[in-house]
Amino acid sequence: MMTSKASEYVYLERRRYRTRRVIEALKVLPVLGLILIGVPLLWTEGVKTSEAMIYFFSVWMVLVLAAIWLARRLGASAIEKTLETDN
Repeated sequence: MMTSKASEYVYLERRRYRTRRVIEALKVLPVLGLILIGVPLLWTEGVKTSEAMIYFFSVWMVLVLAAIWLARRLGASAIEKTLETDN
């Protein structure tokens, strides 16, 4: 017996779907950070140490801000879910 494609898909409500995407983004963020911080190791031209340090701290700052932003999005959705279950 064949099933239709529509019945094969699992429907997730929008809030739960977005919460899962935020969690996945938080999991990928450290890997992205390692890759971006490792980029100066590939520089072969004469790059000043000050330029490399500016790059390093810029990447670090962007990673921190991205983690804060994602954590706030995750926290807001978790709070909303808690309030809905309490009512």
